[in-house]
Amino acid sequence: MPRFSAPLIVIAILIAGCNGVGGAASSTPSTAAMNPAGPALVAATRPSLQLKITGGPGAGSYVSDPSSSLNLCSRATDGSWRALYAGGDPWISVDLLVGSRAAEPGRASDLALEISAGAAYLWIDQGKFRGGDAPGRSRAAVVIRSDGGSTTFDVKATTPNRTSGGDGQPSDVALTVVCAG
Repeated sequence: MPRFSAPLIVIAILIAGCNGVGGAASSTPSTAAMNPAGPALVAATRPSLQLKITGGPGAGSYVSDPSSSLNLCSRATDGSWRALYAGGDPWISVDLLVGSRAAEPGRASDLALEISAGAAYLWIDQGKFRGGDAPGRSRAAVVIRSDGGSTTFDVKATTPNRTSGGDGQPSDVALTVVCAG
């Protein structure tokens, strides 16, 4: 089982138990990323996701199922965003953290992303929120668009598939997450 699954289960339990209410405030994105409760929430909604993986295991196109029990997009008081999703057919899990400064020039790589899809386990942490990628391991950038009624995150990335023996064949990722509100 990828090490991504355990944190997802803990987060799902916290979300169910707290009914979407954020925990104690945090002053740094790295603390927020490692703490499932994170900084106080400004807003939480159910996002829609579209994911395309090219190359490597898990190659294919995936869309979110709105009835999934873990489907949360939240904006924190520190300006960071987090989208958590697990479900669908075929089943996928996505954990996206977009740093509070990702919309600033030169900061589009301030993100962390974990994806499990089929045989793929993809992990990107260029923002060094969860320990960080080694230099050159992954490339990722996010474009953020707001239209008053929603915020859209378009992530383009290339990263190796994580295996028990280390990094495997690289995959290209195109992920679009739309958070209402």
